[in-house]
Amino acid sequence: MSGGTFPLAQNAPELDSRDRLRHLRDEFHIPKYPISQETRQTDETPGQQAIYLCGNSLGLQPKGTRALLLEELDVWADQGVYGHHNHPNSRPWIDIDACVSEETAKIVGALRSEVAVMGTLTSNLHFLMAAFYRPTDVKYKVIVEDKAFPSDYYAIESQVLWHGLDPSDAIISISPRPGKHTIDTRDILQVIEDNREFTSMILLPGVQYYTGQMFEMERITKFAKSHDIVVGWDLAHAVGNVELSLHDWQVDFAAWCSYKYLNSGPGGIAGIFIHEARSNQGRLTGWWGHDQASRFKMENKFVAIPGAGGFQHSNPSVMAAVCLLGSLRVFAKTTIKAIREKSVRLTGYMEELLLADEETGRFYEIITPGNPSERGAQLSLLFKDGIMDAVFRKLELAGVIVDKRDPDVIRVAPAPLYNSNKWGIEASARLTTVPTSEQILVPETLLKKRKSAEKQTEERLSALKQRKVASKAKRETIFKRAEAHVKEYRDAEREKIRLARSAKQDSSFYVPAQPKLAFVIRIKGINKIAPKPRKILQLLRLLQINNAVFIKLTKATSEMLRIVEPYIAYGEPNLKSVRELIYKRGYGKINKQRIPLTDNSLIESTLNQYGILSIEDLIHEIYTVGPNFKQASNFLWPFKLSNPTGGFRTRKFKHYIEGGDTGDRESYINQLIRQMN
Repeated sequence: MSGGTFPLAQNAPELDSRDRLRHLRDEFHIPKYPISQETRQTDETPGQQAIYLCGNSLGLQPKGTRALLLEELDVWADQGVYGHHNHPNSRPWIDIDACVSEETAKIVGALRSEVAVMGTLTSNLHFLMAAFYRPTDVKYKVIVEDKAFPSDYYAIESQVLWHGLDPSDAIISISPRPGKHTIDTRDILQVIEDNREFTSMILLPGVQYYTGQMFEMERITKFAKSHDIVVGWDLAHAVGNVELSLHDWQVDFAAWCSYKYLNSGPGGIAGIFIHEARSNQGRLTGWWGHDQASRFKMENKFVAIPGAGGFQHSNPSVMAAVCLLGSLRVFAKTTIKAIREKSVRLTGYMEELLLADEETGRFYEIITPGNPSERGAQLSLLFKDGIMDAVFRKLELAGVIVDKRDPDVIRVAPAPLYNSNKWGIEASARLTTVPTSEQILVPETLLKKRKSAEKQTEERLSALKQRKVASKAKRETIFKRAEAHVKEYRDAEREKIRLARSAKQDSSFYVPAQPKLAFVIRIKGINKIAPKPRKILQLLRLLQINNAVFIKLTKATSEMLRIVEPYIAYGEPNLKSVRELIYKRGYGKINKQRIPLTDNSLIESTLNQYGILSIEDLIHEIYTVGPNFKQASNFLWPFKLSNPTGGFRTRKFKHYIEGGDTGDRESYINQLIRQMN
């Protein structure tokens, strides 16, 4: 396409005339071009309004902000310190945040007490994670998105390191599926499900900065909290952009900046949300979080302001607060619902314009989700190598203000408070004009990058082919070994039947061999355990009620079991029980972590040196008490069983032969395994 008029263009004036929020555009200063020294070379008419599609990076200045700032400067000049209490405009500095917190709470869908306006985004994330990220030996992992905004990732990584943990182990990153740019909610829920026992916290963006994808915050929060996982959201690109209901969604905490869609100015004051149910959470404290009535008594006895206010540290910047106030007064003239409705229409209209010409697919694609419920006021355009800078410069010269993010994305944000369909028409006409060859300058570094990428692709494909061949051979080996195990089990069972029949024919008795394997379950005992039994339970790795392990029966282990009989139930498991336990509740000890056995490669990576390549090899080694039983048993993390179906017997603490549950059950242990597995 070479410019021209869109067939949709004729609708723009009509759509703008029906816009119920069009009057709010007059509340903002619109930049005029030429914007920069470079764009002064353009032939466009000087002093004409620019087309501003960059509200996701920095919102425009409300016209009321300047007057508010001057008022505070006058109070400072005229009254000095007395401005803290005697303010002519009823904004005493002592609680300057009060004038912005209530409207902010409406925008994020929270109670007034659940919101505090303070600090900056990354600092606030650190303070919130110091309060909510409390890793334990078991639950210590943090789930994030793979392409998190760098500052968020640095904050999470440093928090993990601060707790003495390894980020490569403690941070779980969620990536889009191959060939996709955005993350499917089902994949997020699956990662949570797979790591629920080890995950302490989830921190995701409400709207992703690069793609513009809006996550299903309510659904993700509900699912994660059902697994006792702390849920936090970075709302930098969501607040003032999409509808939020943080209180109703039961979000634990959230943080945001205010200089994007909230238009508070560069480096504007940020905000936090803490759900009222978590308001007593331990935290790093400061004097501005102290109860206001006794704050100046200087007693060094911290009494927190109820709610999010108790998480404040120092008094907020008055100038930053009134800059936010200038924008919130515009928000107060409408509702976030009405803003969102216009945003959906405006962004959808611009998407239509950008997709109206099939030729546009030759040099960029829109990677933001097409479903309006999965995005805010942003469209991310991914350009082919080498042309993004040329397009960006062409837009800048034409007075269209957008921003770019490496690699190769131009972000277009039709912020609804001051954007119009007319702007969408003009910007789209320039965006869909293919840059000329003279405009596209390919640096040598990019050429090298392409060549390197091609080489890496070839190497990756070659390695993939080799892995496929090796994988096929490995599967054949595993299958043949599994067949051999089945034959061995069948032959052993037939031999047992033959010996029993032979003994019967000789009018004799068949005495089975002494069992070599026991399955031991700890069913009681927490307090007042003598040192020796306690030590044995520790040696057997039976640290909790309903823990269970496989034990090789020897003279030594039999004596140990006899000593701890009042606390355990044990017996000889059959093949079915061993297989069901390992398949259903089997976890391996890999790098000192409890990892579910979902893949044979996990077993092979640890036990390959002992000839154990698959889960069937592991079952065989355990059931037959093979030569590498010790290594196989130690690889298995102690089982965590459920309470038995129907409960224990009424005389649980008696020996099994006395009608209780403790002690040796012999083969009847399999019935208890069925009840607890």
